Amino acid sequence: MAKYELYGSIYISGDIVELDDNMTDEEIEQELSEYVNDKLDWGYRRVEDD
Repeated sequence: MAKYELYGSIYISGDIVELDDNMTDEEIEQELSEYVNDKLDWGYRRVEDD
């Protein structure tokens, strides 16, 4: 089984996001998910077994 080291950081600090009042819960979740993904910096690397 392969092992991977993961790292990441997110750049959100009290951000205010304006969304349309007529959006469904699903649309709101989609918009906010996309917003967060745009702020996420992550990566990984394969590590060798000890």
